[in-house]
Amino acid sequence: MDALRAELVNLLRGGQAYDPFQSVVAGFKPAERGLVPPGAERSPWQIVDHVRLAQRDILDYIQNENGTYRHKAWPDEYWAKDAEPEPGAWERAVKGIQDGNAEFVRLLDDPGRDLYAQFPWGDGQNLLREVLVASDHLAYHTGQLVELKRWIDSKK
Repeated sequence: MDALRAELVNLLRGGQAYDPFQSVVAGFKPAERGLVPPGAERSPWQIVDHVRLAQRDILDYIQNENGTYRHKAWPDEYWAKDAEPEPGAWERAVKGIQDGNAEFVRLLDDPGRDLYAQFPWGDGQNLLREVLVASDHLAYHTGQLVELKRWIDSKK
């Protein structure tokens, strides 16, 4: 794996400039996952599931060689409707994000995938851009989760 690809893998894993996603979500107790603080738009659960849905969408877009990718409706298909997760949904969503990151790593580890080649089904997107978007998106929402956890802990 070349240096750029290795750095992208490190970016996906997080923890270089902030707490890794995995550590942040591990701090939420089940009773905290559905809380929406005053003034906040979403619960921790909704943010975690949003990350999963958006990440899956990016991966599906990247791997659209067969032409089956379908644009999702914003915002309805990107956010959980309920503030609280159903039993087991949090764990499935976190695992889905972990699996998605592993899928990104496999894509980056494939020397046959050109980081800069534009996708024929897109309008200028390439693997490098999509990995950066996914990493940036994860970092943004990880920061939101950190702030939600601070709020929750301050109310104890």
